[in-house]
Amino acid sequence: MKVGSIDLGSTSMHLAIAQLDEGEDPAVSAVHRSSVKLAAGWGSKSHELPSQIIADTIAAMERFAGICEDERCDMIIATATAPLRESVNSVRLLEQVRDELGISIRVLTGPEEARLIYLGTRSSLDGTDTQPMVFDIGGGSTEFTLAKDGELSFSVSLSLGHMRLFQRVGHDDPPTAEQLANLQARASAHLSPLRARMAGLSHGQLYSPSGGVRTLARLAIADPEKGPGKGDTGLVLTRAMLTDLATKLTSTPREQVKTWPGMDARRAETIVCSAAIVGAIMDLCERDQVTTCDGGLRTGILVDWSERIRRATTHRSG
Repeated sequence: MKVGSIDLGSTSMHLAIAQLDEGEDPAVSAVHRSSVKLAAGWGSKSHELPSQIIADTIAAMERFAGICEDERCDMIIATATAPLRESVNSVRLLEQVRDELGISIRVLTGPEEARLIYLGTRSSLDGTDTQPMVFDIGGGSTEFTLAKDGELSFSVSLSLGHMRLFQRVGHDDPPTAEQLANLQARASAHLSPLRARMAGLSHGQLYSPSGGVRTLARLAIADPEKGPGKGDTGLVLTRAMLTDLATKLTSTPREQVKTWPGMDARRAETIVCSAAIVGAIMDLCERDQVTTCDGGLRTGILVDWSERIRRATTHRSG
């Protein structure tokens, strides 16, 4: 079965064209991106989607639907995360997309999003670590999971994301050391309730498929002369490396940061907030490093649908 999987995230939208065959891992043949930022406007308390963002989202969905038609997809899957979970007028967008394009968008709950992120990363984790901790920092939320022997033992979604933190707290360009400390303190405050909930749960090392963590790792590891190197999976970002990088960020204007080897210019505005959240997570988990991994939500959605198809096929044959 050929599917088009649309992910409406906080800072961008993606369409993955994939083949889902029974007994096989999802095979992605193409990924298309839209720069629509559904999290725009989160600086206010109302969480209201601006009319222009709704219009831009519908236009992007129409473009994605056209691509799916050209690709002769058998099915379109559409999922949304924190912006549509929390926006007071998200129903307006959901109904317009359904009525105009015939596409139903599934708005994931926080626990569903956390589960799917783990499902999408599970196969890429170190097989010798039987109790991995996985976190993914999005624009509006951070998902955190603990697993044991391939099965989830703990999962949570927090209203803490790099764009949300930037819009709510903010900082100068470049940020001061005091502002960086304040950002990390705010992130730690969001995470502090997890400490009691995690008490008594054994866990291994930290992993993350997050684009922000990958960017931080590339920046920390990059050779100024040779560039960032190849690939961004399996990179180890230590606490010492993160601290050194944060110090550099507090003395470098954003436009200059965009030119650094390994930097994704789209993340320059909120990279300091991502660094603050990663530091707070290291403190919470009492770990001195995080390893980047493949997968994440988009992969998890495809794996989940692949497993649904397998179960349905097994039920029919039984």
